[in-house]
Amino acid sequence: MIIYQLPSRERQLALTFDDGPNPVYTPLILDLFKKHQAYATFFVIGSYAKQYPELLRRILEEGHEIGNHTYNHPALPKCERQEVYEELEATNGIIEEITGTKPSLFRPPYGEFNRHTVEAADRLGLHTVIWPDHQNTKDWSLPGADIIVERVLETLQTGDIILFHDGSGDNAGEDRSQTVQAIEMLLPHLVGNNYKLVTVSQMMRSYNEAMILQV
Repeated sequence: MIIYQLPSRERQLALTFDDGPNPVYTPLILDLFKKHQAYATFFVIGSYAKQYPELLRRILEEGHEIGNHTYNHPALPKCERQEVYEELEATNGIIEEITGTKPSLFRPPYGEFNRHTVEAADRLGLHTVIWPDHQNTKDWSLPGADIIVERVLETLQTGDIILFHDGSGDNAGEDRSQTVQAIEMLLPHLVGNNYKLVTVSQMMRSYNEAMILQV
């Protein structure tokens, strides 16, 4: 299964963060979500998760969801089939070892995937989660917090899966302060406009229920 968006009757959004956990920016983002009683999904890199286990435990303890974002952040379509599987399997193992919980979601680095990628995810019981084209904030390009917020709000739809980054697949020390600033502006606006900010799996359950109701 490849998921881009999960429209339903409920006013819900799933904010997602790739490339962490990061010891500087992930805690700041978690603090903001805790303040607004909102929830997100963090697609973590296995090598960073292994390095910062306390952050992984905090993410889960505060009600957020952890997804698999590979171990080394490679461009998966360029990898051999077995290498793809090992990237996902290793990260699954690290997440489960640290948190006691096995992930059910996977996001390929750069949003790039092929048949081998999806097959590996399916074998490991992982749903592949991307994002709709209109909700790629491109926060990694450091366009400014105001621009990041504008990109989210100008095309916002119920059921959107929105892409942010709390770390970097290529450089763990990369500046994500603009993303933190954008989240600080977005959360009160979204919550104030009666959006429920939930994890991807929570939104999947609502989507399934909505589909059942429509049948």
